Amino acid sequence: ASFAVTGFEDYLNKARENFVIVDPAERKKFILEEAQKSAAEVGGKLFYTDDLLETVSLIVEYPVIVRGGFEEDYLRIPKEVLTTTMISHQKYFPVVNDEGKLLPYFIAVSNTRPRDIAVVAKGNERVLRARLADASFFFEEDKKIPLEDRVESLKKVVFHTLLGTSHKKVMRFRKLAVKIAAKEKPSVKKNVDRAALLAKADLESLMVGEFSELQGIMGREYALIAGEKPEIANAIYEHYLPIVAGGDLPQTDEGAIVGIADKMDTIVGFFAVGLPPTGTADPYALRRQALGIINIILSRHYAFGLNFLIDESLALLKDVLKKPADEIKKDVLEFFRG
Repeated sequence: ASFAVTGFEDYLNKARENFVIVDPAERKKFILEEAQKSAAEVGGKLFYTDDLLETVSLIVEYPVIVRGGFEEDYLRIPKEVLTTTMISHQKYFPVVNDEGKLLPYFIAVSNTRPRDIAVVAKGNERVLRARLADASFFFEEDKKIPLEDRVESLKKVVFHTLLGTSHKKVMRFRKLAVKIAAKEKPSVKKNVDRAALLAKADLESLMVGEFSELQGIMGREYALIAGEKPEIANAIYEHYLPIVAGGDLPQTDEGAIVGIADKMDTIVGFFAVGLPPTGTADPYALRRQALGIINIILSRHYAFGLNFLIDESLALLKDVLKKPADEIKKDVLEFFRG
């Protein structure tokens, strides 16, 4: 609808009368406050990320809070699966209790004032129910195959054409991880060996095939289901850390050592085949992984240095080197020095 205005304040007021809140900060504040109230009405708290709140506030002009629910049976699925489904795929806000456990509710944000909000809620419930049914199917099917049995299938997954399959990569960084453990933390060497073997096995699961952001998380879940030690299961998750620059670091030696080995194999591997970062281009996120290695070593107070890691990695990659090992080592050290 068109309307005449006498000034900016009049514009804001008339826009609101026509169901448009112009200021995104005001929309964000409104969404957060009203969604929190709605969650409290069912005895819960809003579970949200700043990114989700920002995204939702930018895709609606006049936010209307809609609360829906789903069957409690779906709560048997790991929390991360449910929150990923709601947040990443549907842009819904999950609802949790005081202990952080999920409740069978969600908060959606509509962009229109519906005649019957219950109808809108049912529509959102129907969409989410279909998503959760898929996730439930993936979870139940994945549990039928022990995590270790999936390792062999990594032979069919190409990590990079010049560096071989994901299975070859796992076997390389598994050996490197064991050498690191033997040098630094002999008491965890056995756990490190097992965690490294299983570290990428969940990549072949149905769940990770559908929700790639759950890699490591599902590995941990499936390892626990298969009866692996908690230390090993947790290392499968932790070896991916930090996921972003400045993110959480591994809190266990098993996770830290497997993570360092995996990251170093990736960095040295791409340098070995002549694919280092160039300028601002870093398609394999090698800079982030290098920072991750440095931060993990510092946080865990490990005594070994980069020379040891690079030498051991190069030895494991000797079949793919595009130039002499000492030249590659020099390049990698320069890369770490920034």
